[in-house]
Amino acid sequence: MTRLRECREKAGYSQKQVALILKLSGPSVSNWENGKTSPTRENVVRLADLYGVTVDYLLGRSDVPSEPEVKIDDISFALAGAIRDLSEPEKQDVLDYVRFKRAQKLKQQ
Repeated sequence: MTRLRECREKAGYSQKQVALILKLSGPSVSNWENGKTSPTRENVVRLADLYGVTVDYLLGRSDVPSEPEVKIDDISFALAGAIRDLSEPEKQDVLDYVRFKRAQKLKQQ
């Protein structure tokens, strides 16, 4: 499945990293991407969460990769001004950390 590979590469993960995060055997991700096997429904959901896309996009049912992405201004509002005085690069660091924590949470599942 080409879309699986595209999403993985765009997210910056190797096949091995995805397998480790999802606690899978090494060849699973390769087999999915080459169309030899298909991921379970549970793994499709986990992949979509990891890559930040919708399940429909991952399965090719939609050409819209994800819901509108959370913007830094949305995060500023959500944190009730806690990061209001930060520079844009510092706000981006906060957003990157949130994405890191999300991937970390998936890894623990």
